[in-house]
Amino acid sequence: MLSKQRTRLALGWALAAGSASAQVPTFQHDILPLFEKRCNSCHGQAKTANLDTRTLAGIMAGGASGPVVEPGKPDASFLWKKIVSDAMPLGGKQLTPSEKDLVRRWIAQGQFPGTTPENPSEAKIRDRASQFWSYQKPVKRNPPAVKNAAAVRSPIDAFVLHKLEAKGLRLNPEAAREKLIRRAYFDLTGLPPTPEEVQSFAADGSPVAYAGLIDRLLASERYGERWARHWLDTAGYADGNGFLGDEPRAHAWRYRDWVIKALNRDMPYNEFVMQQLAGDQMADWKMGEKLSPDAIEKLTATGFLRLTPDGTDNQSIYEIDKQYDALHAATEVPMKALMGVSLGCARCHDHKFDPILQKDYYRIMAMIRPVYDPDDVFPPKDTKWLAANIGSGEWPARFVPNADKEQLESYVKAQKEAGGRPFIVLVTEARDKWRNAQLEKLDGPKRSEALAAANAPEAKRDDNQKRLMREYAERFQITDEELEKFDPSLKQAREKQNADAAKLKAVRPEMVWAAWDVSKNAATRVLMRGDFESPGDAVEPGVPLALDDPRNPFRPAEVPADSPHTGRRLAFAKWLTKPDHPLTSRVIVNRVWQHHFGKGIVSTPDDFGSQGARPTHPELLDWLAAGLVEHGWSLKWLHREIMLSRTYMQSSVATPAQLKADEPNHLLSRWPARRLEAEAVRDAILSASGQLSLEMYGDPVALCSAPDGTYLPDTSGRIDGERIRGFSFNPPPCKAAAEALPAARNPNRRSVYLQIRRVAATGFLVAYDAPLMDNNVSVRFRSALPQQALTALHNPLMLESAAALAARIKREAGDDMVARIRRAIELAYSRPAAESETAFAFAAIRKQEDPEAGLKMFSQALLASNEFLYVD
Repeated sequence: MLSKQRTRLALGWALAAGSASAQVPTFQHDILPLFEKRCNSCHGQAKTANLDTRTLAGIMAGGASGPVVEPGKPDASFLWKKIVSDAMPLGGKQLTPSEKDLVRRWIAQGQFPGTTPENPSEAKIRDRASQFWSYQKPVKRNPPAVKNAAAVRSPIDAFVLHKLEAKGLRLNPEAAREKLIRRAYFDLTGLPPTPEEVQSFAADGSPVAYAGLIDRLLASERYGERWARHWLDTAGYADGNGFLGDEPRAHAWRYRDWVIKALNRDMPYNEFVMQQLAGDQMADWKMGEKLSPDAIEKLTATGFLRLTPDGTDNQSIYEIDKQYDALHAATEVPMKALMGVSLGCARCHDHKFDPILQKDYYRIMAMIRPVYDPDDVFPPKDTKWLAANIGSGEWPARFVPNADKEQLESYVKAQKEAGGRPFIVLVTEARDKWRNAQLEKLDGPKRSEALAAANAPEAKRDDNQKRLMREYAERFQITDEELEKFDPSLKQAREKQNADAAKLKAVRPEMVWAAWDVSKNAATRVLMRGDFESPGDAVEPGVPLALDDPRNPFRPAEVPADSPHTGRRLAFAKWLTKPDHPLTSRVIVNRVWQHHFGKGIVSTPDDFGSQGARPTHPELLDWLAAGLVEHGWSLKWLHREIMLSRTYMQSSVATPAQLKADEPNHLLSRWPARRLEAEAVRDAILSASGQLSLEMYGDPVALCSAPDGTYLPDTSGRIDGERIRGFSFNPPPCKAAAEALPAARNPNRRSVYLQIRRVAATGFLVAYDAPLMDNNVSVRFRSALPQQALTALHNPLMLESAAALAARIKREAGDDMVARIRRAIELAYSRPAAESETAFAFAAIRKQEDPEAGLKMFSQALLASNEFLYVD
């Protein structure tokens, strides 16, 4: 009954709106499309007679003859006089009587809000946009003719070879089979092939063997894990909120799992985008009810809007600046990720270089603001608030509970019963008492000096104070176990905390880290100089003027008054995924190309604007963008199209001619050899050594702090949700490994399942250039630093993996040292061992007093070598 009533209300509203539109023409929806057909060929970019009819501001500015519209006075308006006399359009088709009547009624209504010509920048936006490549719709052109047609296997090859031939170059020969399979495996799965897979592929001379290999890899679950890592970088995924506290996001991993599953089943990219921007507005769900699988999936996808750093949970009092920081980040990152548009400058003023107005920035923010409304904020972890609002069906904006009312009430009751003083306070007080006791043991003068040094700001300590701090550092360090001996009450408090945590876990409802509109009536204003304390004019939700189609302008969705959401983000998502959108398909094609070739066709994937790089192969980019849409937005189609081309399959060996004519390889005269990124290096080491766990999904593997200050995957089986982090914001100290761990907590799971903290990254990954996720990272830079060599020599992962690889080759190759060496090379390099390197390794191992130790050293050398770390 309610559903029918809503339908009648919505229909009635739509009919009323349609009737109003027929009575009162508007410039944006009625007049502009007419002028596009009849007037803009002369009075558009050409501005004949200095009149611009592409914008209302341009019309109100008038032309060489002065003002052309007198609001409310059609007979006195120069524009109407020219139209009614059929003097205009000059030499073109005259307006029909109904079109003339439309123009007359528009002038007669006399309402022209916000059309004053004082802001010339708005009138120039379409001019600037029309002159820049990325603001034009992709055009699919036929592949160009080339001299060496026999070298073309794919239209991609024709576009690439056409530019190469202009420089007197050609495509390289095809790479060796062993290199080709290793390249394909790492590109699509992030893992090396087994020696048996390499041998089988190398022996298969079938013309369809390579295509079959690509299809098998795309069908593997490992594909989703590999390419999820790329997307999570682009989206800015982390398991913490960032800022000083970097509070863990206990349920954020569900979004990570959603991405992996969506990629594995080849969810069409337009659907992939829509669910992330507006899944809540696509799902039929209601607070306090058990959610359907479809609703859970779509709500989980909206975690995309919750990925940016958010300091609102780390404050003891409400601070509006943190709310606006989160809102700005949630506005800017999706635009970079999905459209390659850098909006940051327009937060404070019109963009100096791109056709983006400051008003455009806040139009986009108006679609996001109902999720992050700074005027309607409540603490998401406030149990009292939660208890008071369960009955109302409301819930904090970050979490959606997949539970009924009774389960939620049990959860709140358990939280209340846990009560007590926070463990963090008890630990801090005990540590202070212990430090004071240590100070009492110092002699009088030394105590004063130590206190003065400790209280002095680090930057202002003199040399003597710095010496004292080093001298007393060890004396004032204490482990958790030692602290519990000093204050036995801590042990009881910790045990109570663990018991409370177990009780809470038993009744805790499953949560989805999600976004939805918490405020439907949120007004968005332009912030002068980006300052929330200086609000200006209100703006309506919209898209950048430069990208709006005047013939079919963006119009925010109209929803019934009783709708639980605004419909704004869904309208935006539909606009963004239109088949002819100038940016969406180009941007994702460029990102996929980037991860196959090390660099995008546009080398600045987050910036397709005037300050970004120009495409090296613009026609190829458009051909692939159009093809993606034609093939149902299938990313697996795109991978297959790229990887089956000669351009992708060619050798990485550079000739002197190539180095002279195309040294940076912009023209793709050879395949670009490159080092694996950090996560792939770690996963490859674990795979080669036989330690890799392929357990998928679930809570991330937590981190712990090693004695040297680096962070390692925790081997104790802990997850962050099972403990309070104690007295510091760093991960807890590493403890002895548990004898048996559940598969989900195996520290040797793939790197995509490692916890990502914004202020505490895994030491091994950092050494190999894994980024700290401040916002989002679309390009990873590869360095060659001494720290990498030291990591390869001393990091626990390398030492344990070298021992594991040595043990593996002993099991698989038996007692023959030569056979062991050959097996180790096959596992590490995905190719047969050469006789010369086998002999060299054998001689080196024999020189060691302990051959077993020599075998471990040899294994470690393989895992640290360039051939292992690089793909060519």
